[in-house]
Amino acid sequence: RLKNNEFKVNHWTEKIQTSSAVKRKINDFLFEQLPYPTYNDKDISKKTELLYNEFKSRYSDYALVA
Repeated sequence: RLKNNEFKVNHWTEKIQTSSAVKRKINDFLFEQLPYPTYNDKDISKKTELLYNEFKSRYSDYALVA
C-alpha cells in the first residue's frame, strides 16, 4: 500500500505530512491486525516506530529508483 502512494513522493522522509501519513498507516494497520489484549496501545506504538524506522531506511529513496 505504501509503495503505491506515499513512497512515490520524492524524499518522503523529509516531508512532515508524508512521513506522518506513513506512520499513521503503519499504526492503523497494526491496530487492525494485531490481537488485543495481547498487544496493547503501548506495544503497538513501539512496533509502529520500529516499522517506520525500518521503512524509512529501506525505502527513503524509493521514488527515485521506482
